[in-house]
Amino acid sequence: MGLTEQSHIMIRTLLIQELKDHRDDYVEVFAGEDRYNYILNGLHPPTNMGDCAHLVGKWFNVPDMGHIVANYYRRCVVVLTSLGKSESFFPLRGPPPLAKQKTHIMCLGVIPNHFVLIYLKNSCPLPPSSTEWHNHKKEDAVT
Repeated sequence: MGLTEQSHIMIRTLLIQELKDHRDDYVEVFAGEDRYNYILNGLHPPTNMGDCAHLVGKWFNVPDMGHIVANYYRRCVVVLTSLGKSESFFPLRGPPPLAKQKTHIMCLGVIPNHFVLIYLKNSCPLPPSSTEWHNHKKEDAVT
């Protein structure tokens, strides 16, 4: 079942707020204001709803969004793709969430112009973690 346009807007709004709330951290992760602003602007819905939401630079691009999603949802985000580099994105700050969640991993498969949710088997290997995590993680995220 796909997400509705209202769900897309809600998720975009949450991720925009995550970026704004932790602006300084993301400017550092994205190596500058220009890239930060490009990613932030790409999350805003088109002003004309007739515009195509799948334009390059709009909505959800990997690897930029992996960190934002991992931080907002406080879980590992694994991106599997044959179109580029598969990576694991861990939250950059904060301890892992309590055991309330069924899983601490959100796995997305990238296929041309779409993302699909993938359910991983227990103990399956994960792709390497992103370089940015190693370079920008806070001490409380190491656990």
